[in-house]
Amino acid sequence: MRVTLVGLGELGCAVGSALKASAKETQVMGHDPERERVKVARRARAIDRSHWNLIAACEGADVVWVDLPLGETLDTLRILSSELEGQTLIVDNCPCKASMARELEAFARRDVEIIGGHLVPESLVSENSSLMNLGEALLLLVPTVETPQWAIERALWLAENLGAEGVFTSAAEHDGLVAATEQLPALAGAALRGALAHEPGGEDRARCSGPALDLFDAMSALTSVGVDELLANRDNVLHWLAAYGARLRLVEEALRDGDARALSRALVSPGEPVGAPDGNAIGEIARSPWRDLFLGQLGQRR
Repeated sequence: MRVTLVGLGELGCAVGSALKASAKETQVMGHDPERERVKVARRARAIDRSHWNLIAACEGADVVWVDLPLGETLDTLRILSSELEGQTLIVDNCPCKASMARELEAFARRDVEIIGGHLVPESLVSENSSLMNLGEALLLLVPTVETPQWAIERALWLAENLGAEGVFTSAAEHDGLVAATEQLPALAGAALRGALAHEPGGEDRARCSGPALDLFDAMSALTSVGVDELLANRDNVLHWLAAYGARLRLVEEALRDGDARALSRALVSPGEPVGAPDGNAIGEIARSPWRDLFLGQLGQRR
């Protein structure tokens, strides 16, 4: 298999390294608008070769992995779908799928298939290197009912060789999950840092910063949440911001009233499942009807 990585950030390098480790004969080509990222990917041996020209880099690839900001992703997919020849699967790693669906339909071709993807790594940093640790990662895949079998099989090949569990889901379900598990934590971390920065005593707080604040920094860095991505997914983000704000208000009221019982109820213990505002539990993706539609019992966590 020939794979081209378009976008050589931390995630792109981790994908390249994982493919080269598991699929020895796979040729990994790299492309990134920023030349420094290409150099980093080469030093990390995440790619075999690189090319400055997008079309030349993707020509002849069986799989093209696109990991760019939302605006750049749409432009890149439009160009690739019109220029590439031969049967090619394009997997985009953009965090917003529903907002892209109509535009993708407009320039989809039978021999160049686009499947929405989203790789959720096990942790941000590996124990032995600066690369992300994919470990038991999830690869969320967002096909349509018209996605051909060859594209499904190729997407599953990608998941398997990344050491990830391929999970099929819908665009709406995907965007809701990303808003809850990536965009909300990133916003919470950024908001906390912003609140602390605007109060006196910042120098002392910086000296006393410990694991708790480091955790919020990690939350902020968890995903490169951009303005375009937040606006594209704003209904889901607003939903979870409202739920988060309501929980904080319960804590605030209990503290103001000195009510220990109410405070205990407001503080959900770690590991306890948290219900979404509509009463449904989060994290039921393993039973998604999309998985059953494409896979049946295949690929479920053993």
